[in-house]
Amino acid sequence: MRTKGQVTIFIIIALIIVGSVAGYFIFKDKSSKKNFSIEIGGVETFVSSCIENSLEYVSYELALGGGYFLPPLASTDSGIPYYNLNGLANPPKIQIVEGEFSEYLEFSIVSCVNDFEDFEDLNISSGEISSELRILEEELFLDVRYPLEINKDDEKYILRDFEGFKIYSNFGKLYDVAYELAKDYEDKRAICISCISNLALEKHVEINIETPNDEDIIFKVKDKEGLEFIFAIKDEN
Repeated sequence: MRTKGQVTIFIIIALIIVGSVAGYFIFKDKSSKKNFSIEIGGVETFVSSCIENSLEYVSYELALGGGYFLPPLASTDSGIPYYNLNGLANPPKIQIVEGEFSEYLEFSIVSCVNDFEDFEDLNISSGEISSELRILEEELFLDVRYPLEINKDDEKYILRDFEGFKIYSNFGKLYDVAYELAKDYEDKRAICISCISNLALEKHVEINIETPNDEDIIFKVKDKEGLEFIFAIKDEN
């Protein structure tokens, strides 16, 4: 026959066991949520890194393409866009270039994340990416909307907006120089060497000219950081 003291001891032991089990699951739940939060931070950092790297990379590649993701119909055989055809200037508006920039960026970012293969423990599904880029004379500003749903076990988290990216770049300045050169050729219907020299000094850039044939004139506008903006003028007369 059990005494009161024995019953009390059994009750205390039972409470301790129940408390320990409950504490274990509470601790496990908190630990799991903490780990999931860390993993989400890893995904966010990874995507942000892809965006930053893409912004730098695309600025150089797009400049080499004269502001186009893919060569337009009015281009040389090697894909350099014509900014002036037979005396008529037709450089793309800055809004067109920003659109080309965004399209190239979105392609580059999605390629960079590579279906999130580095995150094997997470189930990540992505929506359609979109971006808004602003080109200033010496800066590039970028906001990206990239819906991501991150799942692990019974937990889910949504990432969507990646905003406030900014880099120093003379892309806008080089575009302005190219635009001005195309317009100047329309006015003069000739290459003004002194005008080009003065413009290069004023904008602190290097302007080189190549004539691969009798009709095409290739302009290469370059800054001190190695960013090079290339476009062409065609004059069949």
